Amino acid sequence: MNKDRVFCRIRKKYIVNTEEEEVRQNLISYLIENKSYPLSLFSVEGQIRVNNLIKRYDILVYRRDFTPFMLIECKAPHIPINQNVIDQISIYSHSIKAKYFIVTNGKETYCLSRNEEELNYRLENEIPDFDSN
Repeated sequence: MNKDRVFCRIRKKYIVNTEEEEVRQNLISYLIENKSYPLSLFSVEGQIRVNNLIKRYDILVYRRDFTPFMLIECKAPHIPINQNVIDQISIYSHSIKAKYFIVTNGKETYCLSRNEEELNYRLENEIPDFDSN
């Protein structure tokens, strides 16, 4: 196997193995193998509309009814997870109405849930199992 490329089981092809891609593939594997997320409900590197602008997301996981469940932003390990990164994904998450969003650099991972009534977010203790919601 070529170390410069990694196989993405969502996109079903080899992808250039950047630091960010390694974080993305590790999280995808964790969600599938440890949290029972169905492979068929993932979308990787897609587009969403945010305030009339087209933006790209890293990972979007759908519910079984194909409504957005979780939005995930992956960063390279040397990129710190700060308020700007969290603000960016919270705006994306609000736009698509995903219940959860995750931001990770492979060293730090934060999972937040959206509270529709109070229009705010809560830090979760762990990433939820897929069928727990």
